[in-house]
Amino acid sequence: MPINIPAITSTFSCIRNPSTLVPDAIYESFATISKDLSRVLSDKYKQQINIKAIVLDKDNCISISKQLDIYHKNLSKLNELKAQYGDRNVVVFSNSIGSQLEDKTGIDAREFERRNKIPVIRHTQQKPGGYREALTTLLEQTDARHPKELAIIGDRLLTDIKFANNMGAWGIWLSHGITRKYQWGNMFDRWIYRTFLKNRKPLAAVEKSV
Repeated sequence: MPINIPAITSTFSCIRNPSTLVPDAIYESFATISKDLSRVLSDKYKQQINIKAIVLDKDNCISISKQLDIYHKNLSKLNELKAQYGDRNVVVFSNSIGSQLEDKTGIDAREFERRNKIPVIRHTQQKPGGYREALTTLLEQTDARHPKELAIIGDRLLTDIKFANNMGAWGIWLSHGITRKYQWGNMFDRWIYRTFLKNRKPLAAVEKSV
């Protein structure tokens, strides 16, 4: 597996700028999230927030790593999100499928799209890097017209949540993900959260406010 240099670099952000790793909302798993994230975030931050597109991580978020089907316990929630936001506004942005580093020919992205009827965003850099390129693509391919209208959902603070905060989008952290296979990574992130982040305000409290 190629080394994700941006993710390694982002580890040090926990010391230099911990707020970039703080999620705007936390759920244990994808199946437990609210379908109405606009209401959840609006209530939490006491401002009007209108989410227009959902950006999903794949591995250990909606699918088991290296598998191209949606994890069976996540199908119902995925369908709820599609009904809430529309098919074109629920997309996958993954460091595996759709990434030029790990899916150079795009064959996995195409197969995932065929099986699951979910658009996969193609990109050249691994999360949390490449957020400017990603934002441009997301605003072109969804109904969102501003990063504040994007909710990025993933299980890793150092990639998914930092990616969301760098972009100015809303970061939704899945603290446990799907399987025990990735438990070491989720345990490390939970330790980071407890040790450095738990008492810090999300960037939403300052930089994303209207």
